[in-house]
Amino acid sequence: STHRAAEEEEAASDSESASESASGSAASEGSDSDDSSEMELAMDVNGRIPFGGTLEFGFRSFPSWFTRDVATIDRLRKDCAEVFTARGKNDSAEYSTGSTFWLPATVAPRCALEALARSVFDLHSAGAVYEKDKSGAEWWTLVMDPSDEVGFHWDKDYGLEDSGVNVMPHVSTVTYLGKEGAPTMILNKTLP
Repeated sequence: STHRAAEEEEAASDSESASESASGSAASEGSDSDDSSEMELAMDVNGRIPFGGTLEFGFRSFPSWFTRDVATIDRLRKDCAEVFTARGKNDSAEYSTGSTFWLPATVAPRCALEALARSVFDLHSAGAVYEKDKSGAEWWTLVMDPSDEVGFHWDKDYGLEDSGVNVMPHVSTVTYLGKEGAPTMILNKTLP
């Protein structure tokens, strides 16, 4: 099977779901929030929460950045399988029922997958000025069989989707730990 780990979003935002996730609960894609209070979000023209400093928004690839150590990759694959929850989707549901995980920028990683998410976050946010208590990395894993399929999607805060707001991550990354599976398509497109 194919293991895709630490598909991650840098989330330097004031969004409700990021705040809920930072308090320790796992966030679910497509989950409904029970809090009906109104929130105020400031977004730039690309659907991102404003920040200071600089970030590289263009496509980049780091094929030699990740370890080639077989034992480390095997441990990460095992960890991916352990936390993977997004196998199925109800016929009436738009998204799978899996969970995502939130690693606040102020919290030390608790496992190898969180350490990977933190190192990717630190690499990409090095030039940014952001509120550490409201920032971090959302991550999840996919453990795919050759016959599995991941539907076309884009990364965003799915917890805000029903409100008609699309908050995009500042940075999205994909780390493959196997040789099988469909490629990731990257578009140079922002919100209108």
